[in-house]
Amino acid sequence: MGNKPPELVLAVQRFVTSDDIPEMPWDLHATDLGYFVAATDQLGQLEIIRPNQISSLVGICTVPLSDSQKIWIAVSYNR
Repeated sequence: MGNKPPELVLAVQRFVTSDDIPEMPWDLHATDLGYFVAATDQLGQLEIIRPNQISSLVGICTVPLSDSQKIWIAVSYNR
């Protein structure tokens, strides 16, 4: 406060990984392709970060699996 200008921050929640998620065909190249698979509706704790800590926008889609489980697939848009 005082004489300091206001600072822009973002509230984010990270994806939660799970051992229950089956391997995907692209897993060996997921980092290069910009794909990340996570459990649906499970997010980490709320974190406050600066905007320059975001490396890329992501698109998220929900994908049903054969066992009625659903997963999120996040695709990085900086590829």
